[in-house]
Amino acid sequence: MNQQPDQFGIIWEQVPLEQKKWAMIRILRVPQGGKLQFRITSEKWLGCYTHWVAGRTQPHTAKDCEGCKAKTALRWKGWIAGVSERNDEHAIIEFPEGSVYAFDDWLKQKTSLRGFICRMQRQNAKANSKLVISFSLAKKEDQTLPEALPIAEILEHMWERGWDQVDQSRLNPGLGRAKQLDEETFNGQT
Repeated sequence: MNQQPDQFGIIWEQVPLEQKKWAMIRILRVPQGGKLQFRITSEKWLGCYTHWVAGRTQPHTAKDCEGCKAKTALRWKGWIAGVSERNDEHAIIEFPEGSVYAFDDWLKQKTSLRGFICRMQRQNAKANSKLVISFSLAKKEDQTLPEALPIAEILEHMWERGWDQVDQSRLNPGLGRAKQLDEETFNGQT
């Protein structure tokens, strides 16, 4: 707040206050029987293991993990930033562990996810039904995209902890490691 008050004592701001910086960014999930279609603004996905603690998602941390203390299950979640094709909202899109392989396969072919259209659709109306993901090229006129959202910074703000506290050994579930980690957790080996 370096601004000086005007003649009426009002301090006008050009940018939001720091603590409100990410208040309007939504995290979208594909609902039961629903779908999302968006233009990806991230270069790559970001993910980590999480716990459901006190009514909200919290990251699995390397030290003093609240979720482990509460003995709640580990769930891997991934995030990517995108602009909704429906309403041009720039948001963070959350996806479950099994979906990361679609993103990884696409990344191997293209080296970056940015600019592609992603369609995510639930296979049926059951809770947590399989997520079907497909990618396509954006039209030339659709290629102007905003800068990618800083997903880690937004999650840190929500979680009230730095990304450096997240258990880095469990960021990528690739090659069956996630299944092994979940089995270890459910068998009390964590």
